[in-house]
Amino acid sequence: MAMKEPPDREVAEQLYGLLGKHIDAAYEQHMEMERLQTHVHVVFSLSDAGSLKVALSKVGKRQQSRVLAFNNWFSVGPIAELDTSEGQQRRQSWLIEHVQDDYFFDTINRDHQIEDRKQPIHIVNVTKVSQELGFRQKGGETPYAQALIDRDNYVEIVRDHAEGLPLDSDTRKQYEREWLELAKQNHLLRLWEEGELRGCEEDKLDPVIIQSVIDLQGEHGVGDFVHAGEVMARVLEISQQRIGFSFLSYRILKLTSDGVLTFKGIPGLSLQYSIRLSNTRGTTKLGYSEEAGNE
Repeated sequence: MAMKEPPDREVAEQLYGLLGKHIDAAYEQHMEMERLQTHVHVVFSLSDAGSLKVALSKVGKRQQSRVLAFNNWFSVGPIAELDTSEGQQRRQSWLIEHVQDDYFFDTINRDHQIEDRKQPIHIVNVTKVSQELGFRQKGGETPYAQALIDRDNYVEIVRDHAEGLPLDSDTRKQYEREWLELAKQNHLLRLWEEGELRGCEEDKLDPVIIQSVIDLQGEHGVGDFVHAGEVMARVLEISQQRIGFSFLSYRILKLTSDGVLTFKGIPGLSLQYSIRLSNTRGTTKLGYSEEAGNE
């Protein structure tokens, strides 16, 4: 007489069988998605990736498109020898020490790390396309980032220009030369100025930060604390530069430690603090004074 399998073992085998079917189905779905994908779109922030995915869906191109986001602000931090593990480690170490938020979001985005890419590259200069189509921000400027483009306008760009233009050999070599030149300068900040990317000292935007605090204190009330996020938004609006909040937070905390600004709240947590101009005279070394801000 055959012995009957214990009920718990039968249940376990059924669960394993069901799990196996789900795994096989998920694998097949993944393989089918990869077979459909004929284009890879590379952007440089997770928010831009989200906007692009939505726009691709609206124009019916989502299934054949894979979106990669290098969630890494190459405008800040060391960029020398990033084609080597040593250069990448130096950059990671700097991010850990100065802009922890960027390091965290970079580490959880492991699928989109720096690697050699051999495939042909097509480029969409979104700023140039926006200029040609007459798309403007509220202040009249051409959007310098995809997230600043009106949604309907952005969908139009994706629909008509998603294929991009082929990156020819001469232009690619020019970009490589420009990158190597920037990398060997060892600057920790790179800004777009007068039609080109220039390496700068990391305190280059400090006067803009201070003036933004002064202006916002004037709007809210002299001596009042202003939210750090509001200051950062004002700095980006004025500078029109592609830099992250994490770098600006690092510079704000540096100005605080130097006695130029003072804060309340929790500066270790992103945007959970407010700042104001310090009552000390430390601001005079950057060309500002509290009296000047109060005039």
